Amino acid sequence: MNQPVACLWCLSSPDYGGRKHRGKLYRSSIGYAVHIFAEPCDLSAEVIRAKAEARKGEEGSFAVQSIMRHRPAYVVGEKLTAAFFQCPDVVRISRDLLGQYLFTRIGGQVVTGGRIVETEAYAGVTDRASHAYGDRRTRRTAVMYEAGGVAYVYLCYGLHALFNIVTGAAGIPLAVLIRALEPTHGIPVMLKRRHKAQLDRTLTAGPGALTQALGITVLHSGQNLQGNEIWLEKGVKLRPKQILSTTRIGVDYAGADAKLPWRFRVRASNWTSLAE
Repeated sequence: MNQPVACLWCLSSPDYGGRKHRGKLYRSSIGYAVHIFAEPCDLSAEVIRAKAEARKGEEGSFAVQSIMRHRPAYVVGEKLTAAFFQCPDVVRISRDLLGQYLFTRIGGQVVTGGRIVETEAYAGVTDRASHAYGDRRTRRTAVMYEAGGVAYVYLCYGLHALFNIVTGAAGIPLAVLIRALEPTHGIPVMLKRRHKAQLDRTLTAGPGALTQALGITVLHSGQNLQGNEIWLEKGVKLRPKQILSTTRIGVDYAGADAKLPWRFRVRASNWTSLAE
């Protein structure tokens, strides 16, 4: 059970967003409502700080520190578990990631992210398009040999950081490239990171654009995706007819493997990459 935290938001609206905070309501020594959470309370940093400023004084400051210290990352639903990523079928995981949510909270600041709408699967030692083809274990690819559920981030052409999710069991270098998402949270911050004035599909369509918008860099390679800086949450499960399968982008060097239909897109989405 989580530690009790002061919940300033619940003082004015305990049913914010249609989701009541679960757990018993208590009264703290400083007179603020607190909860013992059975499930996390979905508070944003902006809401917490705004409420604290409205309350003023040391008591409000104490409450904010308490919330920020114990508040887990939780935005739209439950986090995807390690078991999800450790399925041995990387193609299945690549499809199943469509409709799920990818979030970042870089430096403990604003949550940014959205719904995944495009992925590519890479099948390790037998896949000529994979960095680990032929069991090439290098300093860069070493993270691909870890158990599924960690980030693999590398530079493409020395310019663009691309975000991949390692999948499968330890010792088997499988990965899914996240190519595009539909932005839902922290859009102003993502626009600033991408040096854009207004929202359109190019904000997060394409793996380089997506990674820049989310604030992910190669320094995040190897990071566990169960933490509070980069994580994934359950979204919706798509029906097969909602998913479009095509060949992967930029892998002409892979011979026959370049023709594998391992690029997956949400068919009706306006947020997938423009690459064909």
